[in-house]
Amino acid sequence: MSFQSRFLRATGRDSGGIRLTTALSLSLALHVLLLWPAPLPPLARQGAQPLAATLRAAPAERAPLPAASDTPAAKTPPLVRRAATDMPAGRVAAPRELADAAEAPGRPLSPGPVAPALGAAAGNAVAPPPAAGALDADGIRAYRILLAREARTHRRYPPLARERGWTGTAEVSVDVSPEGRARHVLLARSSGHAVLDREAVLMMSQAAAAAALPDSLRGREFAVRLPVVFDIADAQQ
Repeated sequence: MSFQSRFLRATGRDSGGIRLTTALSLSLALHVLLLWPAPLPPLARQGAQPLAATLRAAPAERAPLPAASDTPAAKTPPLVRRAATDMPAGRVAAPRELADAAEAPGRPLSPGPVAPALGAAAGNAVAPPPAAGALDADGIRAYRILLAREARTHRRYPPLARERGWTGTAEVSVDVSPEGRARHVLLARSSGHAVLDREAVLMMSQAAAAAALPDSLRGREFAVRLPVVFDIADAQQ
């Protein structure tokens, strides 16, 4: 074979290989272009920037007004005002008046006038129970004198109070039962010294046990208060 024929054969073989390589390269380039993602639009590339938003409160819905009722509201009757207006003429005795009535000589201890109670529904006054008959003032005075006379026979000045010069006046209350016996003998007002108070109650207990009850007071329940005076000058006589 001549040199020229061998060259042509080699040249043809090489040119065929080059064409094949070029075709493969173009095909690969086309596939790469198809697989490569398209560029994002300008708005998508700005997604990293923060979005500005404004919150706006929703308009408040007004509640429907209640329908006006045709029935007028019930009025509470002024029970307290009527009760105060319809108060009967009777009055409640003040504490000071009770104390004055109890301390007055010749008068027994009594609760004093009390205003009648008011009816719960109608507010009408309820009639008070009939008052018991008044005690005999002369009988009370005579009984007080008898108690004082018997107390003098049992009087004794406590030695401790005499040594320390204690003086004072204690008031003792004597509660008499309808049977004519002294139910309770109690200290009504202190002298300021317990030893004198005890001696005063003891003296009046002994006096109440010995004093005779006047006939006008028998069957009656009452109480009297008597003062017991402790004075060292009188004790030395």
